[in-house]
Amino acid sequence: MNYISNIYSEKISKLKGKKELLQDRLDRLTNQINRFNIDVKSLEKAQAFIQLVAKETQEQIRFAIEDVVNLALDSVFPDEYIFNVNFEIKRGKTEAALNFTKGGIEIDPMEASGG
Repeated sequence: MNYISNIYSEKISKLKGKKELLQDRLDRLTNQINRFNIDVKSLEKAQAFIQLVAKETQEQIRFAIEDVVNLALDSVFPDEYIFNVNFEIKRGKTEAALNFTKGGIEIDPMEASGG
């Protein structure tokens, strides 16, 4: 009986050791997940800030481009065309859509260029 008791005691000790190792690993992974969650929140805040700055920058660029082009258009075609720049996000990137307006009708310069 003592022999069987020793075998079970050894198995129990080994299992306790495995349990402790697994618990340590679980604790480390839980801490790592918590750190990652904090990092994700920080990155989301940084991304929101960058998007805000990008939007403000795009608006300033849009105004500057439209102002110069509209002045040039007005000197060649008085009160006929209005140039517009619209920033759009496509395929994960910001693109500038350029068009003219004449008499309330929007004209795509690439389609209206005649080749």
